[in-house]
Amino acid sequence: VYADAITDNGGELVEYNPVISEVKEDDMSAMMVEAMGLTQEDMTAFGISISMMNVQAYGIAAVMPAEGKEEAVTQALQGYIDQQKAAFENYLADQYEIAGAARLETLSDGTVLMVMCSDQDAVFDAIKAAIEA
Repeated sequence: VYADAITDNGGELVEYNPVISEVKEDDMSAMMVEAMGLTQEDMTAFGISISMMNVQAYGIAAVMPAEGKEEAVTQALQGYIDQQKAAFENYLADQYEIAGAARLETLSDGTVLMVMCSDQDAVFDAIKAAIEA
């Protein structure tokens, strides 16, 4: 559900940053989860699309926290936002603005949704609608 919601509604950058929804040993998925500050134990389900290149503030994550892990997941994703803001603060002003406008909320079903990209409000609303459908 998360991977489809992000792939279908994540905007143009999702084409270049495919969504992962499981951690495999033979690809970049473990590094991507780690870059978000998350562990497999924190989540029961997830979809993550981030840019591993440090030239754009881009990241979308939909995470169903494991029991008792909502705060850990929220803090990890807020940490990712803060890290991106710091990375772009004196580097690329437009990307700093994107990072600063990132949205992080817990949806009605318990999903923690973070959206950091151009037009984040429309992307956030579309992904939220797809998840809650």
